[in-house]
Amino acid sequence: MKEQHEGASRKTDKDVLLEQRTYELRQCEVDRSQTEQKLQEQNALLAAIGQAQDLFISGHDPRQVYNQLLDILVNATGSAFGFLDEVLCDASGNRFLTVLALSDISWDAASKLLYEELQGQRFEIHQMNNLAGAPVITGRTIIANDLRHDPRSKGTPPGHPPLIRYMGIPLYFGDEIIGVLGVANRPDDYAEAIADSIEPLIKACTALIWADRADRANRRERENLAALRASEEKYRRLAENMSDVVWTADLNLRTTYVSPSIERMVGEPAEAHLQRTMEEKFPPDSLKKLQAIFVEELEKEEDPHCDKDRTRLIEVQHYRADGSLMWISFHVSFVRDANGIPVGFQGVTREITACRRMQEEQRKLRERLSQAVEIARLGYWEYDVARDLFIFDDAFYRIFRTTVDQVGGYNLSPQEYAERFVHPDDRNMVAEEVQRAIEATDADYSRQLEHRMVYADGAIGHINVRFFVVKDEQGRTVKTYGVNQDITERKQAEAERERLQAELLQARKMESVGRLAGGVAHEFNNMLGVIIGYTEMALDEVDAHQPLRASLQEILTAARRSAGLTQQLLAFARKQPVSPQVLDLNDTVEGMLRMLRRLMGQDMDLQWLPGTRLWPVKIDPSQLDLILTNLCANARDAIQGAGLVQIRTTNSVVNAAFCAAHPELAPGEYAVLSVADNGCGMDRETQERLFDPFFSTRDVGQGTGLGLATVYGIVKQNQGCIKVMSEPGKGSVFEIYLPRHRDVIHALSATPKQAGAGPVC
Repeated sequence: MKEQHEGASRKTDKDVLLEQRTYELRQCEVDRSQTEQKLQEQNALLAAIGQAQDLFISGHDPRQVYNQLLDILVNATGSAFGFLDEVLCDASGNRFLTVLALSDISWDAASKLLYEELQGQRFEIHQMNNLAGAPVITGRTIIANDLRHDPRSKGTPPGHPPLIRYMGIPLYFGDEIIGVLGVANRPDDYAEAIADSIEPLIKACTALIWADRADRANRRERENLAALRASEEKYRRLAENMSDVVWTADLNLRTTYVSPSIERMVGEPAEAHLQRTMEEKFPPDSLKKLQAIFVEELEKEEDPHCDKDRTRLIEVQHYRADGSLMWISFHVSFVRDANGIPVGFQGVTREITACRRMQEEQRKLRERLSQAVEIARLGYWEYDVARDLFIFDDAFYRIFRTTVDQVGGYNLSPQEYAERFVHPDDRNMVAEEVQRAIEATDADYSRQLEHRMVYADGAIGHINVRFFVVKDEQGRTVKTYGVNQDITERKQAEAERERLQAELLQARKMESVGRLAGGVAHEFNNMLGVIIGYTEMALDEVDAHQPLRASLQEILTAARRSAGLTQQLLAFARKQPVSPQVLDLNDTVEGMLRMLRRLMGQDMDLQWLPGTRLWPVKIDPSQLDLILTNLCANARDAIQGAGLVQIRTTNSVVNAAFCAAHPELAPGEYAVLSVADNGCGMDRETQERLFDPFFSTRDVGQGTGLGLATVYGIVKQNQGCIKVMSEPGKGSVFEIYLPRHRDVIHALSATPKQAGAGPVC
């Protein structure tokens, strides 16, 4: 026996939130699809039953009706063939089966002969000790999914197709079994749920067999009864044994008959319901809809070629006896006289309030799902392996800032998809992951992948892809599908968080080193003061021609160099006593140009580009000297041979966006001093350690590693910041932002728009 496979649940990973959202979206979509499919199947089943009932009511050959019901049964259960039998008793009271309808079982010459033989006669089965008779003998539904090993299987006639699976259902009218429904060779196993799903069909078959039996009895007992009376009797018997409501009405829409089941539906007896007017049964909107439909159907009758057997499905609201509203659906057709002229209406009504409520809930659920997908920035996709084609939805295209009209359809080849939406450097990785999924042997295979994407406007973003596979019975991958989520904002936030964390660690490190360096330098400076003082006194007492004087001079020189080193340490630690003054950066730089050119050497071209109407700053002049000296020395050391160094000043208005990248600044106006060179430049690793104390790229003994650390300390002490831009082989630019000073009489009155060539950051 071939067991029915059910989709196993997908494995999860550490990303709990994304898995939960993905699972909920898939489950909701599955539930919605299954619900809609069941509704469609039930509606189709009821419509087919209604058509068969109309045929029976209108007096067609019962065998034609039975064959139609059998076709419905076979299709509804997904079976290969089936039968509909009536249970009768012989003169001795022994039950036997007579075939009412039988599926076409012909598949070769032998089976065709057998089918024609069975169709051409009234076939009876008196041997009940078999699968066909088992439902009658046991009185319950028989399910056999492995007939090769089932003892109840007694074989088949020559030419009959082999039986693999079978389900037989007894048809009860009250306590009496009056018939048997049988189906066979469904691709999957039969189950009780299948029998439950065709309950309306079972009831309809039971009612038709009973009504047909009663009709035959009536014809035998009362041959003189008029055909119309017999037809009405059949109709009433059928209607009274159905859960749905059967009714007739004249052309003025006055109800002339309603089945007793109306009491279960609306809560009042049929007699009371017949007294109600259409206005008392239907709300205004529904009544107006009904009247328009009936007028439309009457107008169709003017066409001599119109379908006389047509029916129409209508859904409207109806009042219950207590005044509450419910939804109903009914199939309606014309009642015709002997000449085929419409003389009234007939129909079968079913309450569908629960179905409509479910449809409304499904609609709301789809809206909520759509909103959730929009908020989470999710998009669904499928890849059809056989067609080598991706299938997308609108939400998927919204992620990439485009629409289906702009792309040209919901289907794209893998090459088109990659060229449009995948970053060139990540295309091979994405293709390998898709191929790995196709080749996976695990039916529960799932994968999560992050890669860069290209928006329709050319911008670069990041996307998270979660995908799964669907395999056929041979274990081959026929489809992959998944959900994409735009994680660009998350990636940007993570990068920003890492950058701020690095800056925080750098600030704490610099602060710790600064406190240590400041404390050591302060004590060392005091001792150097004593050394310098005593050395100068000794020099005053020693004759210039004595050898000791040269030694004392060396001691004094070394002590003074050491004192300069302590000044740098104190500047780095921001503990050096300062005397800030209001300065014009242009004047200060111009006063240092001669000294800076000597520092740079003859091979260096030092260019000075002063900004116009530069804003004043407040800083100790000696600190500004240290800044310029160290930056120019750093630029000189970065150039091998001849080169260019530019010193530039300008004004800049710093906005909130710039401050987000440089938290040490507040939005406002700043004077900017920049030093640029065309030297060797720096890589990212060097830039990350650039302001660390004692870090130097020069050879051992050629630098203290305190130059840029000193600049960093001075700038921080003056509420400014340093911005460094450099790439290997492309030189470096150091920009010093110093806040504009306003509390002076000679402060410039220029507004930001008038302040020279300064940018707005």
